[in-house]
Amino acid sequence: MPESWIDELQKVLYFHIWNDTIHEVRLICSFDLTSMDIDRFIVGIEKLAERSL
Repeated sequence: MPESWIDELQKVLYFHIWNDTIHEVRLICSFDLTSMDIDRFIVGIEKLAERSL
């Protein structure tokens, strides 16, 4: 994941930074994750991707 995306996306949904050197993250789903949570995360990624173009 691009390093510049991490802080912004963690405001939407928590995820673990697996390897800080290469900006690798680990997305973990729990029993209380909702479809709205996933949708918000996807929208956040789409917005960041648009800005990167």
